[in-house]
Amino acid sequence: MEMELKVAVKAAIIKEDRVLVITRSREEMENGEFEGIEVIDLPGGVIEAGEGVEEGLRREIEEEVGLEVSIIKPLMVSDHFGEGIHVVGILYLCKYINGEVVLGPEHDEYYWVDVYELESMDSSSWAIERVELALREYNRICNSH
Repeated sequence: MEMELKVAVKAAIIKEDRVLVITRSREEMENGEFEGIEVIDLPGGVIEAGEGVEEGLRREIEEEVGLEVSIIKPLMVSDHFGEGIHVVGILYLCKYINGEVVLGPEHDEYYWVDVYELESMDSSSWAIERVELALREYNRICNSH
């Protein structure tokens, strides 16, 4: 079976020891390419052919939440498989710089959370694991200077 390969970028955006999480709209949940897609999401999406990875990340952040961020570094690379599709996911650690959250049509709510707040929202382990990793790494970087 032939598979389509895509590269997706996600941002763990940190502001005052909290990470921005967004919730997928009902329509987005019903039209997702993957079984078991989660309601809790991080800003990001698929990069376009000819687009740099960080350029694509900035575009997706702008489209989904309208924020200006500083991209610090890649945090994690993962594989996701769906029906006829293989997505390589890259999670980036980002710092909030400026702007108010303005959600695009794919999402309907947003929250700035720490790990405990995210756990109390009954979030999936993938989101908790990534938020925990982002906060831990952000604190390590900031406290080493």
